[in-house]
Amino acid sequence: MLIFICFVVFLVSGIKLYLNYQSQQDFLQIKESFKQDDKIAVL
Repeated sequence: MLIFICFVVFLVSGIKLYLNYQSQQDFLQIKESFKQDDKIAVL
């Protein structure tokens, strides 16, 4: 039973970390595209 609980906790924390990482990557991509748009606007 204890092993099962540990497994579930590990799984949940892993998923949370993965989702945080994914949203961070998306945010960085959005920031990069904004920078590119700014450059185009300046040109």
